[in-house]
Amino acid sequence: MNTADMKTTVDQAVQSKAGKLHEKPVLVLLTDFGSRDGYAGVMKGVVLQFAPHAEMVDLSHEIAPHAIDDASFVLLTSYKYFPKGTLFTVVVDPGVGTERKIIGVQTPDYGFLAPDNGVLGPIFAFEPVYKVYEITEKRLFLSNVSATFHGRDIFAPLSGRYLNGVTFPEMGREGASFHKGGIEHPVIRGDKISGKIIYRDHFGNLISNIFIEDVKRLFKTRPVLIRVGKYQIKDFSETFRSGGGRSLQAYPDSSGFVGFSIFQKNAAEETGLKKGDLVEIF
Repeated sequence: MNTADMKTTVDQAVQSKAGKLHEKPVLVLLTDFGSRDGYAGVMKGVVLQFAPHAEMVDLSHEIAPHAIDDASFVLLTSYKYFPKGTLFTVVVDPGVGTERKIIGVQTPDYGFLAPDNGVLGPIFAFEPVYKVYEITEKRLFLSNVSATFHGRDIFAPLSGRYLNGVTFPEMGREGASFHKGGIEHPVIRGDKISGKIIYRDHFGNLISNIFIEDVKRLFKTRPVLIRVGKYQIKDFSETFRSGGGRSLQAYPDSSGFVGFSIFQKNAAEETGLKKGDLVEIF
């Protein structure tokens, strides 16, 4: 499919939802609100005012506060598992109340709504075609907008309206400049891949920005040496148990990236490895 055809597909995706009340539209929420306070719950309440038929999925509300890069990673490794037509609303928004823009992104299969702070970087990097809209129609917000809770007063009503058939072109203007952000790509030189740790999960496993497919393509089936921080690991383990709990192991994470773990232990705490640490495979 050429670029012109793909752009036509995005236009068709917009037109197909215009004015249409979907039987059970899906909204996926990704925030750093946590579960202790009522922020996520009240946001859902506002969505239901506009789309009482909506199916809402909490992808996560436990993103570390203000951790835009963590939210980007979770979004990247999750969104393609949802049905076509799903809207992803991401509210990890350190710049709430400032002049930062709010953007809507439409692809042939999905919609995305987020602050313009780079959190949608993976969409720009991995989707072959998309259209970006700056949200400008304030009449679509709640009547009283707090400077500190745009999730409730702006993102929630916009999400509900989208699920009810209001399109991004009706919410604002296309083609505005935006922050691409995104996950930094590893460097491949000769028979060596250099990357870094970009994510720590709930179990203390550490995920790098090196794609398993790149490792397979470069090294085929021959054994490799993996260096991360002060640790050296000979080749990959296929399962968490393979390491037997004795030492740090490298494994093909379900996200598609190279990961590091210790069987039934918190690898981050045991090793002191952290986001940003260098990873080399050769």
